[in-house]
Amino acid sequence: ELVGYDATEQVGIDRTMTAAMERIRSFFMADSCIALLEEENTARYAIRTVREDGPLVALTERVDGAMARAMLPEPRTHVLLYVRPWRRWPWLGGAALGHGGGPGRWLMQDEAVLQQLGDLLGAESFISAPLVFGHGKGRIFVAARARHLGRDDALFLARIAAQELLTIDRIDLLDRIASDSAAF
Repeated sequence: ELVGYDATEQVGIDRTMTAAMERIRSFFMADSCIALLEEENTARYAIRTVREDGPLVALTERVDGAMARAMLPEPRTHVLLYVRPWRRWPWLGGAALGHGGGPGRWLMQDEAVLQQLGDLLGAESFISAPLVFGHGKGRIFVAARARHLGRDDALFLARIAAQELLTIDRIDLLDRIASDSAAF
């Protein structure tokens, strides 16, 4: 038995996170929304994946460190956009871009690294933003097989990650404080 672990409390957070990630996935008309977090100072990684028509509660799962590092390309603070070149019309090109936030502009990223990440995600296109949740840092991904996501999508995802998911983190913190207070 885990000391201080309340299974019903965790299910509530799992359900809330799943619902938030499903809203994000649905908004972008994507196939999946994935959150990958590295627990602070532990080198342990957890992943949560929400797919179209997936379960009502997507639980976190531990993930191998090598796979997690492949999903966390440098610089970790940049918003990322990857679009695979069209197979039918390759001259339309693709994109492998990063944005550092603020008034800066989009910068070219290592296309091979983002293409490998796209392959890992099973996506023709993905957007990703840094994510801070609890004592962990990582990334949130929105991946699509048939839809090409764009720059505005990526920047909007960063805003969503900074606001909606941060709100969930604060609710979790308040729940834990209330539970701890009730124990005394």
